Amino acid sequence: MTAGDYLYTVNGTAPCPSASATVSVSVATNPDPGTPGAATLCSTDASIDLFATLNGTPDAGGTWTGPSTVVAGQFDPATNTAGVYTYTIAVPPPCVSVSSTVTITLVQPPNAGTDGSLRSASAAQQHRCSLR
Repeated sequence: MTAGDYLYTVNGTAPCPSASATVSVSVATNPDPGTPGAATLCSTDASIDLFATLNGTPDAGGTWTGPSTVVAGQFDPATNTAGVYTYTIAVPPPCVSVSSTVTITLVQPPNAGTDGSLRSASAAQQHRCSLR
């Protein structure tokens, strides 16, 4: 159906007049949640905005759900859990809410261990080196 005003008329039977009513029709379009995105982060990286990780042209106004609670759309690798986070834009009936996802992968930084010393002695000389 096309949006607009429609006049509905019921013809009256004499001596009664016809009766009419106007119905206004509007067509709502679903918002765009974007298309799925992904990010691989080091667990020591700074927070990222999950919304910016979605692909396409997502509309603002949705909410995030996932393995961890996301505050203001910010994913903090130090406190949040890796996994799939869903961005949902709720709309009133009869339309259906729409959603998209961001998959976060966390990588642990390398660990070279603690600093130490190594002493090696030979008959002719001694060498000292530090391990870092």
